[in-house]
Amino acid sequence: MKYENYSNFTISGEEMLPSAFDFSKIESHRELIAYLTNANARLSRTTVLCQYTRLDAVVNIISDRSWYLGSPRNMNDGLELQQGLEGREDIFFSSFMAEQRESIAMWSMYAQPWEDGIMISIPVKTFKQWMKEIKKVYRADLRTKKADREDFVYLNKARVTAARVAYISQNRSGEIQSLTCGGAKNECLKPDPKMDPSLVGYIKDEAWSYEKEVRLRVDLGAGIAYEGVAVDVPDYVVDAMVITKGPRFEGELLDRMREKVNCKVATEASLFYNKLNYTPCDGCGYRKKSW
Repeated sequence: MKYENYSNFTISGEEMLPSAFDFSKIESHRELIAYLTNANARLSRTTVLCQYTRLDAVVNIISDRSWYLGSPRNMNDGLELQQGLEGREDIFFSSFMAEQRESIAMWSMYAQPWEDGIMISIPVKTFKQWMKEIKKVYRADLRTKKADREDFVYLNKARVTAARVAYISQNRSGEIQSLTCGGAKNECLKPDPKMDPSLVGYIKDEAWSYEKEVRLRVDLGAGIAYEGVAVDVPDYVVDAMVITKGPRFEGELLDRMREKVNCKVATEASLFYNKLNYTPCDGCGYRKKSW
């Protein structure tokens, strides 16, 4: 399938494209991508970005000083896969939530198994600085999630962005009715990632709108065949992180972290800690799978 690849590292959220900063008036896919990747504007009302994950993930971030981004092929969002993700092998995501309140749904879906579930919080100011200073994209091992620092590309062959996700509303016939992002609504544009793969990863079904998702995203250039990627994590990012133990986390968070890595990080406990004794998913083997 041929398509116009807007991720050829020429488009930026800072570009003043027509109507690109009034969501309701956006009429083209190019404007939509510029709007969503304008991190300064899209994160102006957000103070912290949160990622729900598991203990091994944050231990790897601290020990390897790298942040792993996975392929959409390994994502758990079936609706998004139906919208064209299965056809893209050049994009990688790491997802954050812009919602400032804890979400029991996010704990349940992404911070599994329960006994290892944690949330990483990064101040937006720190996150923006980090995005500006990323210079390389590394090949990463699918099993260990660690960066291969001998195998990398510079940003002339890859693009790193922080992109808000827009959510599409469809009727029962599958026709797109509207598009929303951060409370703004657009009824002019009827974007369909199945018809235009350049939109893949920027749009999800409204069923996921509660996530208020922000994606750390890597687009690889032509001819680069990585199955997983990673970017450097500077010390100031680690120093700014707050690690929150989940509702049913087992043991002392710092003690468990220090068993695997020498670290000094701020820690907290979930608002739901010790308030969630049992869920129907307790017996599900899927939750036990390695991250």
